[in-house]
Order: sequence, then C-alpha cells, then structure tokens
Amino acid sequence: MTNTTKELISYLTQKKNKIDYTIVSAYSYSILKCGTKLDADIILEYFISEPFKFQNIYLLSILEKWGDAVYAEKIIDTCLKNDRLIDPEHSEVLELLGKLNCSRIEPVLIHYAFNAKTNYYAHKYAVLGLLNFDCKKIENLIQERISATFDKGFFEDEFTPALVCKLSNRKDVLLKLYKSGRTQCSSDCNSGIILGLSLCGKEGLQYFWDVIYNDFWEASSTGTGNVWFVYQGLINLNISISELYLDIKKKTNLTEQNNAVEVLLELIDIRITDHYSNDILESFTDLYSKLFSWETENISNNIVDLAQKFELETKAYALEKLVELQMREEILLKNYTK
Repeated sequence: MTNTTKELISYLTQKKNKIDYTIVSAYSYSILKCGTKLDADIILEYFISEPFKFQNIYLLSILEKWGDAVYAEKIIDTCLKNDRLIDPEHSEVLELLGKLNCSRIEPVLIHYAFNAKTNYYAHKYAVLGLLNFDCKKIENLIQERISATFDKGFFEDEFTPALVCKLSNRKDVLLKLYKSGRTQCSSDCNSGIILGLSLCGKEGLQYFWDVIYNDFWEASSTGTGNVWFVYQGLINLNISISELYLDIKKKTNLTEQNNAVEVLLELIDIRITDHYSNDILESFTDLYSKLFSWETENISNNIVDLAQKFELETKAYALEKLVELQMREEILLKNYTK
C-alpha cells in the first residue's frame, strides 16, 4: 500500500476539518498512477463503511481500475436493498457495477434506465452501466424508447439513445437518430446521441464527425456536458486529439473550422484532467510535439496559430503551459512506474 493511500484514508476519516473534494481527487489521481490492487482493497473497505458521502465519487475510478466480482458483490450488498438503490442520490455506483460486469446488477440497471420515475442521474448511470452488457433480451424495448425521442427538442431520458449500439439492425435507427440530433434535439439533452453515434463504430463515424463540425450540436459545451461525451467518442472511435487537429487544419469552411477549434481546445482541457484514460491515449509528449511544437526555428504554424484565426489564442497558450506540466510529470513518473 502506498503512503498516499494511508494519507487519503486519514484525511477522509479526520473530524476537525471539512473534506475538500479537490484534495480527494488529487490523492485519487496519485493512487491511479502509482498504486496497486492492495491500495484499491483499502479504498474499497473505506467506501463500504461510508458509501453515501459525496466525495466518494472520486474513489470510484480506483475501484473500477482494480475491481472484480468480489468488489461488485460487496458494493451491491452495501448500496442496494431488494435490488434498489438505498440512496438514489448516490447512483454513480450503477455505472461502476456495470463496468465490473456483474450479472446480478443487469436487471437493476434495466429498471433504472427505463423506469419513468427514475431521476436523471440514476437513468444516466444505469444506461452507462448497461453499455457493458449485450442487452439482447431488451432490444425491442431499446428500439421503442429510442424511437420515442425522434424529432423531439427535449426529452428526459437523455442517455437512452446511447444504447443504439446494442441493436442488431441499427442502420435505419442510427440515421434517424442522427437526423433528429442534427435538426431537432436541444443541446441540453443530446449527450446520449453523441455517445451513441461514437459507439457504433464505422456506422456512426461520419455522423460523429458532423457533431464536431456542425454548430447545431454545440459540441464544445461544458455546461451541458456535451464535450465530455465527444471526448469519450474519440476514445471509442480510436481518434487521437492530434489526428483531430490535423483534420481541422485541412478544413476550408471557416465556420466549421471555428466550431471544431472550440471543441478541440475543450478536448485538450479534458485530456489534461482525465486521470483514468491516460494509459489508452496518446502521451502528453506526443500531444505537445504534434500540437504545440514549432514547424521550424522561425515558423510556428501550430495550434496557437490556428486558434488565433478565431481569437482563441489566449486559451491555446494557457493549455500549452498545462500540457507542458503534464508532459514533465509523465516523463518523471516513468522512473517510478512500469
């Protein structure tokens, strides 16, 4: 067990000071980078002793990284009773249990994903959990519920469209979903559509590119969370941020390019703060080299220049400094991690 885990548990269990979630997040990041399953075992024991504290959301990525069927059973026994959440306000565990692929949780996820009385977050995390199952026995239900969202400006079950990837014959449904998202659906409830397009592989790829370039999607929005699901889409479709940058540079339509640059800068910001996906994304060294390095000693021709076309260079400069810091940390950690 690392000293960081000992310090985190001590911090979480101390009584005299208010717990700051930013500090918890920083400790969790360190454990994700340098910890082992032994650290996760300790975190699990703390979690099941205090399952309904707000700051525990920052521990879930640790449980996901090293979790197994034993973890899942303990979490279910702690957080659920009679196959229902003890505290529906702490529904994030639904996604975690789905990722741990515990078969016992599948009917629970189906309930919260499709029950009209489910609150927004329980619906969201239940759908995200269901993405880890084949869902064959509920294909008809999925298609029916997705179809009910077509041509609506707003609908409460925002993440149902993400399950389009579970349909055996999804071509027509996918096209209608894309058209609905591009012309009718409010950016307040299109995150599930964006995620669903990216989960359909080659079938959804052309539609996903439109999300980035067409301003109707408002894909750069942080307030609605859209850009987070664009980021997840890049991972799902194996598109690196540097590949996206090169594609944007080739665009001749300035409106589309402007939209995409706004998205790109937000994606870089997420990449900097993404503690969990580092191992499956391009390194910060590569990211810095391909986006911020100068073309020659005297000519920059990099992302800052591209951002400057749309008066976004201040943000680009700020991101450059942050990427540089992450690159230094990344290189330093190579001395201590395998």
